[in-house]
Amino acid sequence: MCASKKNLVTNPKFSGAGKAPDGWSYVSARPELALGHEVRTDAADNTVLVLEATDDNRAFGCWRGTVKIEAHKWY
Repeated sequence: MCASKKNLVTNPKFSGAGKAPDGWSYVSARPELALGHEVRTDAADNTVLVLEATDDNRAFGCWRGTVKIEAHKWY
């Protein structure tokens, strides 16, 4: 059984201003290998985090956020 029905992701609606929502960041090991990334609004007016492929098969990057979990609990 789930320990909590509350959303454990920090800022799951991706609110905030700037290049990344509050509590979120885009990371890549090297700038020259970064994927295209941005925050967009979809057709249903939801904020979404986007990753875009490049022509470089070595490209890597991800959005990083925080999940509030506690030790010794089932999720």
